[in-house]
Formats: sequence, structure tokens, C-alpha cells
Amino acid sequence: TIVINPIPNVPTLGDDISYCSNALPEEIQASGSPGNYSWYSDASLSELIGSSQGYTPEVIIGSTTYYVTATENDCEGLTAEISITFEDCQIIIPTAFTPDDDQVNDFWELGNIDDIYPNNVVSVYNRWGNKVYESDQGAYNQRPWNGTFNEEALPVASYYFIIEFNDNSSQNKTGIVSIVK
Repeated sequence: TIVINPIPNVPTLGDDISYCSNALPEEIQASGSPGNYSWYSDASLSELIGSSQGYTPEVIIGSTTYYVTATENDCEGLTAEISITFEDCQIIIPTAFTPDDDQVNDFWELGNIDDIYPNNVVSVYNRWGNKVYESDQGAYNQRPWNGTFNEEALPVASYYFIIEFNDNSSQNKTGIVSIVK
């Protein structure tokens, strides 16, 4: 008796994904087959790196392609692939801004800090060490510092800042930001 088993379906994966290097990547899930899944780090399928329905990618700067197959009745099917990219995301911290209501540099813009560091807290102090601004956790971009304290414009001066990333891996960032007119 000869039994001919059908080739398993090609696994279904999500879209390619990009992360910042400080992010914890989500597990990639393969679906579409009741069989077993095998994950590989190379297109020739010689470097087996996992054998379950999901695989959590390693944090490696740059783009890495992962390959997965499904095996049913001892038949390994065709390969699906997904690329995971890790970028060294840094926020740009301006050293000065001009909160003069001219619609240009009126806020101390910290780029996409909330996306990169979702638990961040930004604090700004005057030269006497009094706190003149503090963001809500993870919501700096919703209310960026506009150079005021208690709705009063602060004078041209240099101010000390602390950015707490609160991600268990990045050190707090400190420095000086100046209000200029």
C-alpha cells in the first residue's frame, strides 16, 4: 500500500516588523497548518532555531529574516519568511528653543520619545533647583514643555533637565536646555 500525503500548507505569518533596539519584540506566530512548525535562520533551512508555533526574535541591530515551515505526516512544506528589523532609535534632544509664540520652535520637541520610551518622565528645573515642568508618564508629546511655569513665561536662561526612560535598560539622561528669544 502506498500512501501519498499532501504537502502541508505554507505557514501564514504577519507583516515584516521594525522595532527600536530597546523594545521587547513580540513573538512571531505561524498559523495555517495543524502540523509542527520549524523555524530557521537561513534560506537553505540548515540552521534550526525553534520548533514551536511561535518564535521570539533576537534583538540584533539590522534586518534579520526568519524562515518557517510546517511538517505534517513527516512531510515538510514550503517556506514562509518574515523580516524583523531592529533600529538603534535615539531621541534628539535640542539644546535650545524659542517659546515666543511665532509658531517656530515654541516647544521643546523631543521627537517620538513616547513611542520609543513609553514610560518616560521628563522633568525640568531652574538654576535654583525648583521643578518648573514635569510630564505625565509616557505622555510628553501630548504636553511638551512650552517654556512656562504656572502658565507664566520663564525668562531667557538655561534649565537643567532629567529624562527618566523607565525601561530597565537605559540610563537617565540629564543636561541643559536653554530658552532663547
